[in-house]
Amino acid sequence: MGLLDWVFGGEKERKVPPRDDALAKEIVDRVVAATDKRLRSVSGYDRKLREPALATLAYLRGIADGIPGPIDLNTRAWTDNPQIRALFGKPQDVATTFSRNPGVRDCFARSTEPDCLAVLGLARTERQVFAPAQRGDTVQHEVAQTTVSFGDARILAPATDPIAVRVELGKRAIDFLALRALAQITAQTQARKDLEQERALLKMRLQIAEQSHAGFTEFAAAPAAASPSRAAVAAKLEENEKALAAQPSSGMLTRFLDIVREVLADPGAHLRLESQRIALDAMNYRVADEAAAAVVLQLRELVLPERPPYAVMVARFPRAELLPAEDALAQAERYL
Repeated sequence: MGLLDWVFGGEKERKVPPRDDALAKEIVDRVVAATDKRLRSVSGYDRKLREPALATLAYLRGIADGIPGPIDLNTRAWTDNPQIRALFGKPQDVATTFSRNPGVRDCFARSTEPDCLAVLGLARTERQVFAPAQRGDTVQHEVAQTTVSFGDARILAPATDPIAVRVELGKRAIDFLALRALAQITAQTQARKDLEQERALLKMRLQIAEQSHAGFTEFAAAPAAASPSRAAVAAKLEENEKALAAQPSSGMLTRFLDIVREVLADPGAHLRLESQRIALDAMNYRVADEAAAAVVLQLRELVLPERPPYAVMVARFPRAELLPAEDALAQAERYL
């Protein structure tokens, strides 16, 4: 068992936790391998990443521990539990969601266990609509209401052991942060390339402008209104060179290391787990908590940049309700 397994698995029986240095090394090695292995050539890279790595581990363990479950998801649960009905429109939606997932099918194929557990994410969407509403003893038409729906199901880390699910989730979270750092590194690299290409083009245009009176250029030149002046080109080139000067050159790897350190030091800027309390009626319209027949959902939502919030839970799905492969495919095609 690796050290990250210990952290996210929560092995209660272990008396002595791993040393901080060993934990930091494992996460630093994982992140560096996923971003740019050349970072190992930067002097003291591991020392600079040690504290941010430990901060990330503590933060992500809180997220892994904060996801509710295991929660049974099956036909009976849909029938008996109004909260499950608020998440899935029909009982067969549960079986279809899990049966069409290759990871779930592989989980069952590799074991004889009766259940498969996984992190289930359901995107929450809210829309403003006008619909009839009961107001006391009367029905009012065209009342502004908010409808809440859950869809775009995502299934992560299927396994037969709940600890294995949370361990895999923790590792995926680390990898996600590494990808966020890599995206910034790639963007900065591309920005420098773009500036260098623009500088070469501007120098060429400036040279042409300075030679505008040589040879027969007067006959071939475009009208003055269509061609920027030498002063305009020179000004643009000066702006470009200032932007390039602000970009690191020989110290690119040092800057890349700074990016990784910044991401690890503030993981909450890239993913967080939030509590959400939503009261719904039988039609999934938002209502007051005290409304009659209201179903109050206590959700834990994973919030990622540029994505809708995903209600997440560790779900338990039974082998007995796994659809045959051909039926799962047919069901999936209906959603396309």
